[in-house]
Amino acid sequence: MHRILLALDLSPASRRAADYAIDVVSSLPDCEIILLSVLSGVPYGGDDLQAAGSLPPEVHGYEDHRREINQIEDFLLEIRDILIDSGLPGERIKTIIRPLSLGVAMDILDEAVERECRTIVIGRRGRSKILELLQGSVSDELVHKAESRAIWVVE
Repeated sequence: MHRILLALDLSPASRRAADYAIDVVSSLPDCEIILLSVLSGVPYGGDDLQAAGSLPPEVHGYEDHRREINQIEDFLLEIRDILIDSGLPGERIKTIIRPLSLGVAMDILDEAVERECRTIVIGRRGRSKILELLQGSVSDELVHKAESRAIWVVE
C-alpha cells in the first residue's frame, strides 16, 4: 500500500496542498493518507497531542495552545471528510497532531520515516526570495533532506 503524508497547518498554502492531494488520492485505488500537523506554538511533550488528550492547564499560554489545537483538529476533520466523500475509505486516513520537537521539516520527515510514507505533500507559502534566503523554508528543507521519498510541493 502506498502511504502519503500530507503536512498541514492553517495557512492558505496548506489548503491548496490539501486540495491537490485530494484530487490525486481520490484516483489511487490502494493508498493510505496521513494528515499531519506539527504545532510550533505548543510546547513539546513527547507525545501525539491527540493521543495525550489535552495539554496540562499549567502550560504557559494554555488557552492559546488549546485554541490552536482545536482549530487544527477542525481543519484535519474537514480534510478527512472531503477525502471520504471523494471515495477514500475512512480506515485508510489517519490524523496526527504533534508538538514541535526538532523543527517543522525534521518532524515531518521523522513522521514520514516512522510511518513508512513514500510521498510527502506540503504547501509552499510563496514568500519572497530574500525571505527564503534569510529564513529558509520547510519545503526546501524537506526537498534537500528527504532521501528516497517523493516530495510534492504545491504552490
